[in-house]
Order: sequence, then C-alpha cells, then structure tokens
Amino acid sequence: MQFDTRQDIRNEQRYDQIKLNVDKKYSQYLLKFNLYTYKFADAGNNRNKFSILFDTPTIQNLYFNGNGTISYFQPRIPGSGSISGRIGSFKDRETISMAININLKAKKWTIIQNGKTIHTGPFYSKSGDIKAIRFNLGNLSDKYNLGIIGLDNVVLNGCNQFTFKPIPKPLPKPIPLPKPLPKPIPTPTPKQTPIPNQPCDPRFCDPVTF
Repeated sequence: MQFDTRQDIRNEQRYDQIKLNVDKKYSQYLLKFNLYTYKFADAGNNRNKFSILFDTPTIQNLYFNGNGTISYFQPRIPGSGSISGRIGSFKDRETISMAININLKAKKWTIIQNGKTIHTGPFYSKSGDIKAIRFNLGNLSDKYNLGIIGLDNVVLNGCNQFTFKPIPKPLPKPIPLPKPLPKPIPTPTPKQTPIPNQPCDPRFCDPVTF
C-alpha cells in the first residue's frame, strides 16, 4: 500500500487513510507490517505524521513523525488525562519491521521494531475490544510536501487467552533388564559304583580328628 498526498492541491488539511474494521471480540491482537518512507523522515517537519489509530473507541495513537521519530499518544478513559512519549526513530529509504502486540485482558501493549522491544505500557480500551485500525498519512495544517509512505506485509492476528496446565515432564525410560542367561545344559551325573560292604582299608583312608 502507498500513502501519498502530494497530488492533493486543495487549500485545506490533507490526509490519506485506509481503515480496517476489526471488532472480533479477541482478547489479544498482533499487528505486523513493514514500513518504508521516502522524503518524509528527513523533512524535519514534526507536523507531518503517519499515524496508526486504534479505535477502542478511545483512540490509541502510534505516530511515525516527519522528523524521523516514533511516538505515541493515548487518551485514557474520559476525564483522566492522557499519556505520551517518544520511543524510537527511523530513516528514509530504510525498511523497518514493526510488530504491535495488544493484550486487552492485561490492558497493555508492546511495540517491537526490527525484533527489539521499544515500548511496553498500558493500553486503554473503553469497549474491551478494538473496533477498527486506521492507517493515516496527514499533516495538521502545513501545506508542505508530505513525502511517500509504503506499507507492506500487513498481518493482523487475533486470539483468546487460555489457562494451560503445565505439561508434566516425561518419566525417564526404565533401564532394560539384562536378558536371562541361557539355562545350562545339565551334565549327566555318572552313576556311582556301589561301595562294597567291607571295612576300609587303612592304607586308603584319611585320618579323622575329633
């Protein structure tokens, strides 16, 4: 997908937007995409923004700013203020890989850039779900060239959390018993010659001691 507002010459605020309807009642979502910018991050204009807006419907905002920084802005529930911060950076003509893991049950999100976690914090959802996700290239009031944003490999996964019982470790295999030795072949006992019923000859007898 390409976001480009350079051809919009109307004398008014300009933006280019794609909206994904979600509202799937999952407790956890994982959004992944690749981002490429051209003549955007090097413009040095912080008023230009490529925004990812999570409608809950309280909007949770992730910004890729025209000065090459990544930031977030999150209104809390009405009447309790907001939180914001700068969490990373990017450069023109360099593809970055982003992953955003949103755990609605734990009320937090984790933002990962090129395999490295750059932010973990609270995520506010008034409805308990994400109603829609909007990808928006816009500028607040300036009529400067916004550059081009390229978005590729956009994947959104949803799942519900379950409690898993720990898998027991397998018992060690028993040591096999040695194979029984073959039974010995019985040796026939020679028949004894009957001793004649005669007194022993003292010449062939051992003395017996008591």
